[in-house]
Amino acid sequence: MTGMTLGLIMGSINAPVNCKHCIRALPSTQFSRSQKSDNGYYPYCKDCRAFKLRQKTYGLGEGEYEALLATQGYGC
Repeated sequence: MTGMTLGLIMGSINAPVNCKHCIRALPSTQFSRSQKSDNGYYPYCKDCRAFKLRQKTYGLGEGEYEALLATQGYGC
């Protein structure tokens, strides 16, 4: 696939993309690239992908994650 074709498929770099999890229309810079999707981006924004990874790996919900961060002073 040539650069021109790839550019046409992926559209404008800042074109809004809809996240399947949070249902927000965000700039494409808020999404990771994917060669497998039709629009060139993962269906979930970077924040939602991180949330889903925490949920899958550690079993933490959003409230639990925020509470854990607060107890650690928002650091590692």
